[in-house]
Amino acid sequence: MKKIVNIILSAAAIAGIVTPAAASSKTEVRETIELVSALARTADFREYKINLYPEYTAMIDSVTAPYKNHPAVTMIKSLRDSLGLGYDAVAGFAGALAIKDGNVVFNPELDYKPMIDRRWGETGAEELVPLLNDFYHKTNFNEVYRKGQPIYEKAIANFNKMLDGVDMKWLSDYYGKEFTVLTNLSMLNVGNYGVTQHYPDGREEALMIIGPIVRKGEPDYSDCTSLVVHESSHPITNPIIMKHLKDFNSNSDSIASRFNTELKNQAYAGGQTVLFETMVRLAEVQYAKAHAKTERDSLLLMLKTVGDKCNGFLFLEDFAKATDRYQANRDKYPTLDDFMPELVKLHNSLNVDSICKNIESRQPNFIGSNIEDNAVLPAGVTEITVRFDKPIHIGQGLAPYRAEGREFPRSKDGKTSWNKERTEFTYTVTLEPGKKYGISYPGEWFKSGEGYPTKGYYILPFETAPEAK
Repeated sequence: MKKIVNIILSAAAIAGIVTPAAASSKTEVRETIELVSALARTADFREYKINLYPEYTAMIDSVTAPYKNHPAVTMIKSLRDSLGLGYDAVAGFAGALAIKDGNVVFNPELDYKPMIDRRWGETGAEELVPLLNDFYHKTNFNEVYRKGQPIYEKAIANFNKMLDGVDMKWLSDYYGKEFTVLTNLSMLNVGNYGVTQHYPDGREEALMIIGPIVRKGEPDYSDCTSLVVHESSHPITNPIIMKHLKDFNSNSDSIASRFNTELKNQAYAGGQTVLFETMVRLAEVQYAKAHAKTERDSLLLMLKTVGDKCNGFLFLEDFAKATDRYQANRDKYPTLDDFMPELVKLHNSLNVDSICKNIESRQPNFIGSNIEDNAVLPAGVTEITVRFDKPIHIGQGLAPYRAEGREFPRSKDGKTSWNKERTEFTYTVTLEPGKKYGISYPGEWFKSGEGYPTKGYYILPFETAPEAK
């Protein structure tokens, strides 16, 4: 069996704690990654400010909040303002660090420079390290990190339990190469990243940095198989894309321009990123296809593929069909890198306009409601019906979102219904007098039988007459 190791030398080890791990895998919470995430949080980076784990973030904030004007905070803010520093660039930098003799330094066992994204500028990362070290000591971060050990142990145990069910051998076979995957769980890093650790002897290892997934007040990674496939693939597929980048035409740049809003909502931008993210989604699709056992598995795969396509990864379906040919001809294409010229040709031959028109023709549209915008309604039980121009077969219906800062109408029983044609969705609410209501219906919650989401959002604002005196 090909060897896949999921490890990051942990503070648990530093503290003398031995954490049981799944076979051929170890997982950790690295102190330097928590430290850099805490710095970004203190600097108000919004992707580090989402309190998914309130108990933990409150503990971190208790030591970092008094240092919001520390030079390290000021500098990282400046880099964000001037160079757009954030997300994976922060995570990659954190992965290149270590604590040696009680100080924050670049890990001497690594060739750290390839891990420093261009968003750090020419010398930003190097200049930040001594300031970060001072921040580390001033906040006494190691003490709070040690207090977090019970949380880390629970996260590690739950992640390894999930990891036991991931077919990593399939992934290694799919790429046609053996590789080592390092796994770091971050309780602060809101997001998931796949970066590459580089060594002076030329070795490379995939480093997954997985953000917190919290259910019922504790870390829970029970349904993260696809996430593991996605993030562990980045360090393999990104270099393949870069190797062939000059051969791609402008199709992905065109997609990035057309789907700017959708990609921005996913924290993505640019044609190169479209290629990077298409390749890891391709791995997710192929893994799911190979492991589908039930009709529900196939349905979820279809929904994911179509959803990704509508979010800007237009070529995913075509790439998946082509990759079936790769997997059926491994004597000719031993590795995915060997097959990449075929995907480049396919990418360059596809017509972006035609694919976009095809998507639009399949997407349903909101066409209105039985209530006019800004209508004034009497208080009491009222039926609200939203209409579509195509049948809706997949979706849970009501979106529990209030719109425009208004109140969301309550329902005593929460019952919903559809007409026979599945083109009208009805929800019964009880309206109170003198209220301004607003309902937001996101299109992604209402999908056609083929899995295509309704375009955009439907916002319904209305109010009720004041109570009679």
